Order: sequence, then C-alpha cells, then structure tokens
Amino acid sequence: MCLPLVWLLLAWVGPVARAQAVVGAMHEGVLALGGSAQLVLPEGRWRVAATGKTPSPQPGGPEWQVLVLENQQADAFIPLLVIRHVAEPTRFGPTTCQAQPGVRNVFIRDEYGTLPSQLTNHCGRALALGRLNLWRDGPAQQNPWWREVAQWLPLNERSYPVGALLLEMSVQRHNARGLRVEAFALPPAGKSSSEFLDAVQGAQGQAWKRQVATWMAHYTSQMEATFLDRRPPGLAKLAAPYDIQPADAVAVAAVSPPVPVVAPAALPAAVAAAVPPPPVRPDPAPVASGNRKALVIGNDTYSDVAPLVNARADALAVGQALRSVGFQVATHLNLNEKAFKQALRDFRQQLQGGDEVVFFYAGHGVQLGNTNFLLPIDIRGDNEEQVRDDSIQLQRVLDDMHERKVRFSLAVIDACRDNPFRTQTRALGGRGLAPTQAATGQMIIYSAGSGQQALDRLGAQDPEKNGLFTRVLLREMLTPQLPVDRVLRNVRNEVVRLARTVGHEQTPALYDQAIGDFYFKP
Repeated sequence: MCLPLVWLLLAWVGPVARAQAVVGAMHEGVLALGGSAQLVLPEGRWRVAATGKTPSPQPGGPEWQVLVLENQQADAFIPLLVIRHVAEPTRFGPTTCQAQPGVRNVFIRDEYGTLPSQLTNHCGRALALGRLNLWRDGPAQQNPWWREVAQWLPLNERSYPVGALLLEMSVQRHNARGLRVEAFALPPAGKSSSEFLDAVQGAQGQAWKRQVATWMAHYTSQMEATFLDRRPPGLAKLAAPYDIQPADAVAVAAVSPPVPVVAPAALPAAVAAAVPPPPVRPDPAPVASGNRKALVIGNDTYSDVAPLVNARADALAVGQALRSVGFQVATHLNLNEKAFKQALRDFRQQLQGGDEVVFFYAGHGVQLGNTNFLLPIDIRGDNEEQVRDDSIQLQRVLDDMHERKVRFSLAVIDACRDNPFRTQTRALGGRGLAPTQAATGQMIIYSAGSGQQALDRLGAQDPEKNGLFTRVLLREMLTPQLPVDRVLRNVRNEVVRLARTVGHEQTPALYDQAIGDFYFKP
C-alpha cells in the first residue's frame, strides 16, 4: 500500500531573503550564493552563525566557501545547516556515496542515477550521530573535511541530548561549480539517534527511512536547479518529514481522519525504489484546457506477433494522469491498422497553432533501416514491404504535429521491447528503435536506447502493473513546478538505476529541440 507523503507540505515562501551572508544576518526562503546562484533554505528562520573557508578535498583544488546557519525556529526538524560551495572550476572526486561503504551508522546512500559519463555528480548520504558536542570533539577531529568547520558549530555540552542525524547532499559539475549541504536533523520525537538507526535498519523504521530519503532527494533536486542551473527557485519549501510513527501507524490510521496529500515539489527520479509511487488519480474536478491536447495509444493484444502485458495499463494510467493536469485526452486501446490511422487523422485535425501536445504510445515498434514504425495489433510481418505498408511511421506522426505549428509537442514512445518478428522465418528489423531528430519545438523520448530492450517488469516478483519506464514517468510528470526537460532527465536516470538492479541496461533516449519551458503541472 502506498504511504501518504503528508509530511511534504507546500507552503508559499515569503519575500526572498537577499541580505549579505555575514555573521548575524537573517535569511528565510532563499539564500543568495553569488551571481545568480541560490539555495532554497529548509523551513525556518536562519541566522548566520559563522563563515569561513576550507581547503578542497582534491589536492590543488580551490578553497570552498563555508556558511554555518542556525535555525531560530523552535522545534525545527533541522536546527543547524552547513553550506559549502565553490564557484571556481573543480575536478570530480569521490563522493561520500562512493566512500566508506561499510560504515555502520550510514542508513541512506544514493547517487540519484548518476552515470559515469555524466558531467554532474549527485550524492545523498545520511548517518546517525550521537550528541553533537561529543562528535565534534571526537570523530570530527579525525576527518580533514570537518576538523576546522566543526569548531564553528554553535554547540554546547547539552546540544542534541538525544543525538542527531547528518544529512549530506551534494551536486557538482565537472570543471564548474560545486555545492554541498550538510543538515543536522533531529530524529523523531521520543527517539534517540541510536534508536532511530536501529529502527531504520530493521523493518519497523522503513517508513521513517523512506520519508527522510524523499526529503533529501527533493532537496538535492532543488540544489541542482537553483545553484548549478541557476533557475529561479520554486515557490515551495520542504517541511519536516515525520508524520508516520512506524510502531503506531496502524493505530493512528484507525482513529485519525485521513490527511489530504499534497504533491511534492521537484521530486527527482532517484527515489522510485525508496518511496512507493502515489496512486495515479485525477485532481479534484480537473479543468481541461483548450490548448492542451494528448493522444494516448496502448496496444498489447497482438494477433500474429507476441502479445504484451503492460501496454494497455500504461496507456490508461498516462491518459488519466494527463487529464488530471488539464489535458484533453483521446485514449485508444488495441488499435488495428485502420483504427490506428483514423485516430491519428482525427487527432491531427484537432491541433491548432499554439497548442501544447503530448503523444504517448505503448506497444510494439520496430526499426527498418533508419525508419521507425509503430505496429497495429493486426500486423502480420510476413515481409518488410508488408510491415512498411501496414504499420505507422513514427516520423509521420512527428511531422503532423510540427506542420500544425503547435507551440510544444512531446512524443513519448514506450515501444523499445524485443523485436516482435524475431521468431518469424525471415528476421525483420532489430531490437529497439533507431535514433531520430526532433523538430524545433519538439521533444521525443524513447523508453530505451538504440539496440536496447525496455523492461516490463523488474523480475518475476515485481507487483507493478505498469512497465518500468511508464511507472517512473507517471511519478515524475505529476510533480508540480518541474519543467519537462527535468522530468525526462529524472525519468532517464531512474530507469537506468532500477534496470541495473536486475542486471539490465536500459537508457531512455531523449531528443530535445524544445524552446522555452513547459510544465505538466505548473
């Protein structure tokens, strides 16, 4: 059953704090870090307790600027924050996600789908500490990264009598800027940090672990957007995550009325495995917009080639999700050749200049030469000429949207399954789809790269009714205030990570010629 993320509350941020980061200055909402780079602050009112510099963890690297912030809000989830950033070009080094894998008190370690070939590193690590004054005077002195900075923390012998959690989050771009935030957080009320660690390392505390992991993933995404990409911050801040007490969850549910769930802001793909996906249901009384239109097709009951198991469910879920964010959606299931081509003609006639358009297809597809074809359920595949005549050329669909001069169009093609003609006497095409070229104003994403197979399930025990790509897409596209390019990058990173958990390589292919920003859920 999906756990409600009621702890992730959206709240309007007051006037952005832009006072200079000097000792004693107060900040709330957003902290300016030089140029147009910013950091969204966790909930609270923050006083600058100390500033300074520390050496780079890489030999010969530039110094990092350090800010220590103390939360003035009583009973805050995060009372202390250490912010380290560097604006000069810096090389990659091993992150804390890659170092010391056997540390007992680490309960979260996640690189958020970072690939070796990427130019941006992401890392989130969480560990349980004892009393902070004892940690400062002991283990911190053995760590060059902390030795000096720990002395700047406003602590005394009574600080954090039940211990603290250290949430380390970092984003770094090769030969560019780097940002690391170390948040000292409190464990749930009534628990010490050691009791919390015991709980999250067993079955009883998994709800807490999921909640903290999601909070960190959201915050890491905010860091990348506002610091590395220098985008304006979203109008949301993250509240404390503890709303579920694992030991008492059933009892609380029995006596408490349900709390409305508010969708999270900027959830990256990284937490799909850590947090069950929210149910896909329309928002209350969604109002369809006249210029937001979608065509959704799911084919799985093929008569002469191998049937599929998820395409129909994928199409239904995506159609429902698009309606919930204001799209006029035409959903079609199990189309033969005639019906498929008619659905495309009908949809094309509805498109007008300035529209925002989504085309989603789940089903079989095949590449013949350098051309991609989407297959109706009555395709036979006796020979290549027949397949070309009786199927739908993907490029024709893309051209139709472009010719209608729509403002933005997105084609989502979940058709990179195994070659449906592989058992025929004559082999036709190959696995996956061929690379394509997006027109101006278009984005195209395939569920897998050239020559790869898209997974329907993560093993025989996978309970999900949706394919791997679509289940991740559904979670990301319903995140408010997340631009579509970020949505699709998150989807790609998370699909890669999850596929690798079962020894499979699946990297969604993205082709982007969009202009301006587009949001599924503004």
